[in-house]
Amino acid sequence: MVFITLSPIEASENQVLHATIKADTAMLKQLLKAVANPNAHDTDGFTALHYAAINNDSTSIRLLLNAGAMKNARTQLGVTPLHVTAVKGHHKAMAQLLDAGADAKVKDASGKTPLDWIKPNSPAYKSTVYLRLSDAEFRQ
Repeated sequence: MVFITLSPIEASENQVLHATIKADTAMLKQLLKAVANPNAHDTDGFTALHYAAINNDSTSIRLLLNAGAMKNARTQLGVTPLHVTAVKGHHKAMAQLLDAGADAKVKDASGKTPLDWIKPNSPAYKSTVYLRLSDAEFRQ
């Protein structure tokens, strides 16, 4: 049996990730109020904001952004929370991130922008946020 001892900071970051993954906004709020790191991330670089984006959890997104989460945080593959919302078709979460200042022109490690990640069968395809992303790319 192997035991791993986490520092108080590591334990706090794990709790932030866990609360976000579980969409436990009450716990997340408590943790962030207790000065937990809003930029907690896993070994692949996915932050709590990435997981809130995956879950389409607007409350967690708001809590994390208000606590100082990096809106353009990148995983090891250069994926941002905006990329995640794009591939999932979460157009309301995409709008929320864009309104908070997320970079619409950011490219992942393969050179793709969030707009490139939106498929024609996605709920986000041709939505207002799709047009915002398209407009941002056009202005490059």
